[in-house]
Amino acid sequence: MHPPARQDIIFIVEHDMWLPEAHAVIGDVTLPSDGVGGEFERAEELGKPILGQYYELSPIRAWQSAWVIQRRRIELKGYRDARVMKQNIDSFMRKYFKLRR
Repeated sequence: MHPPARQDIIFIVEHDMWLPEAHAVIGDVTLPSDGVGGEFERAEELGKPILGQYYELSPIRAWQSAWVIQRRRIELKGYRDARVMKQNIDSFMRKYFKLRR
């Protein structure tokens, strides 16, 4: 295991490697996360479509933070179970990409 500072460097390098190749970014914003926030911010810079999903029944409302709400490129969708989460992803992907049902 790497020391914490080394892990941060590895994470930054790894996410910078895959994000430019991604067609879209999908993440869970139910709980606060610097990792997801950093990826969303970089995806915005690259002009990628972004879907942020949150668990509707969570007592924690990280997705309501000013940082997330101010991001116009983040499409927010709530879910209560895996079925709805999958529907959100399918709908998001169809919106941005020519996918068959």
